[in-house]
Amino acid sequence: SYANGAPNSHSSVHIRVDQSGRGDFTKIQDAIDSVPSGNSNATFILVEPGIYNEKVMVPVDKPLITLSGTNAYSTIITWNEPWTNVQAPTVSIMASDFVGKYLTIQNTFGPGAQAVALRVSGDRAAFYACRFISFQDTVLDDAGRHYYKNCYIEGATDVICGDGKALFEKCHLHSVSTNGGALTAQRRGTAAEDTGYSFVGCKVTGVGKMILGRPWGLYSRVVFANTYMTNAVLPRGRCSSENTDLMDLDQMPQEELCGLTSFHSLKPCRSCRRCGSTVRIGSQTLHQSIHDIQKL
Repeated sequence: SYANGAPNSHSSVHIRVDQSGRGDFTKIQDAIDSVPSGNSNATFILVEPGIYNEKVMVPVDKPLITLSGTNAYSTIITWNEPWTNVQAPTVSIMASDFVGKYLTIQNTFGPGAQAVALRVSGDRAAFYACRFISFQDTVLDDAGRHYYKNCYIEGATDVICGDGKALFEKCHLHSVSTNGGALTAQRRGTAAEDTGYSFVGCKVTGVGKMILGRPWGLYSRVVFANTYMTNAVLPRGRCSSENTDLMDLDQMPQEELCGLTSFHSLKPCRSCRRCGSTVRIGSQTLHQSIHDIQKL
C-alpha cells in the first residue's frame, strides 16, 4: 500500500479489496481513492470474489492502475442508474494507462433509458476477459485508444457507442434486442478524425434481430473482420440516416462477413447469401488500430 510513504516510479503497489474485511479495503472505490493524485507507480488492485454494489470512478489524475478480479463470473461490479452517459456508468475510466481484467461490470436498470455499464475516456486502456452487461449503451467507448480481448458484451440498443478508437479482438457481442436494435453507434464527426471501432475474430449472436450499427456521427466508422455472425443480424447490416456522409463506405458484401462455420476456425460458409448490402465502414480503421495497439 501507500502507507509507508510517497510512491516512486521504481516500485509497484499492490492493494487487495475483500468484502470479508481480510484485505486492505472492503470497497473498490476506497482502494482507488487511496492512490495519490499524479500517481507514477504501477498500481495493482486485486478484487476478491463478491458482488460489489457501488459506482467506481478512476479519475484522470490516477493513471497506471490495474483493476483485476479472479474470475469475471465471481467478481461483479453492479449498479442500477439510468439517464445520462456522464451520470449513469457503473464504472468510469477517466485516467490513462488503465487495465481491467476478469471482471463483470453491469448496469441493471434495464430498458427505457441510457444505462451505461462502462465508460472509457482515458487513453491507452485495455480490458481482458471481462463481461459488460446492460440494455442501452452498455459500453461507452468515449475517447482515446482502447483494446478489448476475450470480452463478453451484452445489450440491446447502441451496445457499444462513443467516439473512441478501439480494437475488439476475440470478443463475444450478444444482443438482447427484439426489435432490430443497433450493436454499435460510433460518433466520428469529421473525415479527419482518427477514430472508429474494429472487431477482429469476434462472434455476434442475439436472441432477436439486430443491425450491426447506426451512425451517431456524420462519419461513423466500424469494421467487422473474420467475425462469426448468426442470422440474428438483419440482412441490411446497418442503418443510415439522411445526414450521414457515406463517402467512407467500402463495398463489401455481407456474405463475406457473416455465416462463418466456426468461431474458432473462422471458415466462411459458402451457403450464406442473404444479401449484398454494405456493412464495413472505413477500411483503414482495422489496420491502423492494430498498428496502434502494437505500439502501446
